[in-house]
Amino acid sequence: MCEAVSFCISDDGLHELTSRSFSNLLWAVAHMQMTDLISTPEVIVATASRISPVCKPQEVANIAWALVKLNISTKPTMQVLEAQAQRMFNDFNPQNVTNFCWALAAEHLSNPGVWEQVREFVSRRISEFKAQEAANLCWSFAVVKRKIECLVVVDAYWLSADFGHHPSTILSLTWALHYLQVTDPRLDMAKSILLSHGRHLDGEAKKQDAIISLIHDGSGDRTSLEPHVSLDLWDRVAVCKPAGWEVEEKRKDYNDVGHVRSLSVFLRCSVSKSPPIWLDDDFHYGFIHRLDVPGSGLVLAAKTYQAFYDLQFQLQSGQICREYLALCHGWAPWTPETETHLEYSISSQLGAPSYVGKGKPSRTSLFLLARCIKPDTGDALSLMRVRIWTGRTHQIRAHSAHVGHPIVCDGKYSSAATFQRDCTWCPRNFLHRHRLVFFNSAGEPLEITERLPLDLRDALSQVQACADGWSNESLDSFLRNGT
Repeated sequence: MCEAVSFCISDDGLHELTSRSFSNLLWAVAHMQMTDLISTPEVIVATASRISPVCKPQEVANIAWALVKLNISTKPTMQVLEAQAQRMFNDFNPQNVTNFCWALAAEHLSNPGVWEQVREFVSRRISEFKAQEAANLCWSFAVVKRKIECLVVVDAYWLSADFGHHPSTILSLTWALHYLQVTDPRLDMAKSILLSHGRHLDGEAKKQDAIISLIHDGSGDRTSLEPHVSLDLWDRVAVCKPAGWEVEEKRKDYNDVGHVRSLSVFLRCSVSKSPPIWLDDDFHYGFIHRLDVPGSGLVLAAKTYQAFYDLQFQLQSGQICREYLALCHGWAPWTPETETHLEYSISSQLGAPSYVGKGKPSRTSLFLLARCIKPDTGDALSLMRVRIWTGRTHQIRAHSAHVGHPIVCDGKYSSAATFQRDCTWCPRNFLHRHRLVFFNSAGEPLEITERLPLDLRDALSQVQACADGWSNESLDSFLRNGT
């Protein structure tokens, strides 16, 4: 089948395909992420431009979606498809509109004429959109900063019983509202619906029945080789993940490290009776966010479904602070008194490094702590405090590498020579999530911190601070205390 598909999308095979066959085949390849079959992307892009005048609405939408999904789209081709869509917009159906808007947003194409047509279409036919389509529309509107259109969909969603108020859709709407800096009763309504759904899943169990005491020892300087519980509340928990451990046990790609163990299994082994959500794959075994296998640090997990939705709402509405420590190559040009914001869209595909340029909007904040040097090699290094405002795959690693400061011992985002040299003195990716700020079930803010693990402190002891005063003071604090 793959050989047949490879021929169909080759230079010779494409000339034999109708517009319908081309759009269907391209959609299937993109949906299955079979990027290895794309040997001549320039030919596929040229074919898309060539056949667009004879394409039907669904074909235009599917081709645009697939080109972006496969990361082979070009601005001229997208503009050709955009012009064709404008001529036939009245013949689109809600799914066509949703897929086409997603493609335009991922490419950051903000032609006012097209988006005005989308606005008029949505205003007339909002009742025909499915819940997931409404969520994808709001994501698209948020990315291209179309606030009014986004609010039209959100308000229609609240008023329509047909949408069903599915939690995943509500979380998507929450993200869109937060991204557009909307702070009004719409967010309160979203949280209320999510918590109600969580209570329903938890059933009629009383609060005290859900109290779970984890087995852990909070004393002493813990080893960096095993997980430990940093905070244990009746309905949520914070666990410190060591390097080499995954969050969920279903991970299949172990390219970053060899044998991997999982936090989900660790939590279940820490109690006499696991809460139902810790056995539920559909809810990520209770975990709220992920952490790369090579990295270490704090991870939040819920013990109840209500707590899961509460924390997910906090995450999507920007209320959870996730802060990291990272040692990066090069001397950062910023001053220690200011915070630098990086805003680059990130796209990712399974098993491959993320890349900057297209895809989902992402924001990372960097704060310079110390400029250092590796005495034996002369390598310039910068110790950074990093905060992420979005949670894309490998976001910090991709962003830092994009601005010329790859993280020490990162085999995916630095050159092979740099990585090999790093491995001689640093045992693994120098990235540690050391601080979390979130709210408990009563709405009270909580802050937890985890010291820099011993293996990273040992690596840090092999560098010297630059002679600028503040670098030496900061580096000395981390070497002595890990904070």
